[in-house]
Amino acid sequence: KNSKKIMRKNILFYLMLLILIPIAVHSQIYRIKALGGMTLALRDEDNSLNPYDFGKNPAWLAKDEPQSWLEILPNFSSNWGDYRRLFDPAENSIYTVKSDGVKSLGDLGTFRGYASYGIENRKDVYRCLTRFPYSGEAFFMVDSTTGNFNYNGPTAGFTYSYELFSDFFIGAFIQYQLLDGLKEIYSRAKTLYRSFDGNVGIAYQAADNLAVGLSLEPFDYQERIESKSDDLFDVEIFDYRGETYAFKRRGQSIDQTLREKGASFGSQINWLPIRELNIGLKGNYLVSHKKVIIPLGLLKETEEGFASSENYDFHFMSRYYASDKLIVGFSARHSNRDSWSKYSAKDLLLWKWNIKETAFGIGTAYEIIPRSFLAGIEIEFGNTTSDSSKYIDNKFSSEKSLNFVIRSGMEYEIVENIFLRLGYVHGFMEFDVIRGGRDIALNSYTAGAGIKLFESLNIDFYFDYTKYSPKNINNSFSTLNSFISIKLFTF
Repeated sequence: KNSKKIMRKNILFYLMLLILIPIAVHSQIYRIKALGGMTLALRDEDNSLNPYDFGKNPAWLAKDEPQSWLEILPNFSSNWGDYRRLFDPAENSIYTVKSDGVKSLGDLGTFRGYASYGIENRKDVYRCLTRFPYSGEAFFMVDSTTGNFNYNGPTAGFTYSYELFSDFFIGAFIQYQLLDGLKEIYSRAKTLYRSFDGNVGIAYQAADNLAVGLSLEPFDYQERIESKSDDLFDVEIFDYRGETYAFKRRGQSIDQTLREKGASFGSQINWLPIRELNIGLKGNYLVSHKKVIIPLGLLKETEEGFASSENYDFHFMSRYYASDKLIVGFSARHSNRDSWSKYSAKDLLLWKWNIKETAFGIGTAYEIIPRSFLAGIEIEFGNTTSDSSKYIDNKFSSEKSLNFVIRSGMEYEIVENIFLRLGYVHGFMEFDVIRGGRDIALNSYTAGAGIKLFESLNIDFYFDYTKYSPKNINNSFSTLNSFISIKLFTF
C-alpha cells in the first residue's frame, strides 16, 4: 500500500511539472555537441551503446537513468543564406524553453516527463503554405506572395520503464505536439499542425555482457491549412502536382489537409565480448503513408494525392578501451529510402526516387591529463547514391557522391569543476542530396562550458556556428545554435 501511495505521489508530481514548467525533448548530448559532435570514442553518460542511448528503446530507461534529476533548457537556433531551395525561408529562427526530468521510483520503475514551448519565425517564404514542402512528396500548396510564417505551440510527453521480471524490462514513450501557424500577408493561411509519436519496447539483460531489445514506434501527423481572405474578395490557391503543373482553386475559404501515418520497427544489441570492448548494433525498418485531402463538391474529404515511403537502416558501433586514457571507436552504417507519389483520382504515378548511403568512421580520444584535459578526433567516409524519376515533370537524374567529415574536440578543466570545451568540424560532399548543390564544403565551430556546483547542480553552456559553401557559386547557408542547461540532482 505504501509503495502504491509513493508511486501515485511521484506520478502526480510529474504531471504537475508537465503543466507548470516548460519541459523538453530528451536528447542531452550537449557535452558531445560542444566537442565537435564526436560520438565514436567519447566516454559520456549520454553516449553509451546500450538500447536506450544508442537504440532509443524506452524499456532500458530504468537501467540507463538510475538517478533522479531535473533540467531546464532555454534554446535559440537560426539558419539563413542564399544557398537554399525554392520554398525554403530566407531566414528561420526558433526560440524554445524546455525542461526535462527523471524520477526513479525504485521497484516501481523509472519515470521521465518533459515538455517544451517553441516559437518559430520563418522569414520571406516564397509562396509555399505547407510546413514541410520537401519531405519527398510531389505535392505543393502555394499562393502568389512571399511573406513571413509564424508557428508556435507546446510539445509534451513522458517515458516509463519497468522491470517486469528479473532482467526483463518493458517501457513506453508518448509525445504529443500541437502548433498554430499563420502567414502574415495574403493568403493569410492558417495552419493547425498536430503530431503524435510513440514507442513501446522490451529489453532483456541476457547476460552480464549482453543486452538485447525490440521496439515499435508508431506515428501520426496531421497538418490542416485554411486560406481565407480578410476582405470580401476570394482567395486563390494553386495546388502543384510535381514542379510544373498545377490546378487553381478559388473561393472565400480554401482548405487542405495532409495526413501521414506509419511505424518504425527497431532492434538493438549491446555486447561486451571482452572487458575492454563495447559493441552496439541497431537496425530499423520504417514504412509511412501520406494522403492529401481536399473538399470536392459535397464531399468534405477526398483523397487527391497519396505518397508512400519505405526506409531501412543498420548501424554498428564499437569502442575499444585501450587504457584508462585511450579509447578507439569504429562505426559502420547503411541506409536505404524508397519513396513514390501518385495522383489518386487517376491512379497516376508522379514521382519515384531512392537514396542509399553507406559510411564508415574511425576515431580516438585521449586523456592527456586524467579527468582534466581530453582531446579527440574522428573521420567518417561515406558514399551516397540517389535516383530520381519525376515522370510528370519529365525529369530524370542519377547522382553519386563521395563524402567525408572530420570532427575534432578538446575539453580542459580551467579550475576545479569548471570545464572549457571546443570543437571543429570540416566536411565535403560531391553532391548535396538535400539542396542539390555540388562540391559543398562544411565548416562548423563549436564551444561550450560546464560548471559543477555542490555535487547537486550542473550548468552547461553551448554554442555552434556552421556554414555550407558550394565551390562554384558565392551563395552559402549558415546555422547557429545556442542553449544553457541547468540540471538539478536534488529537488
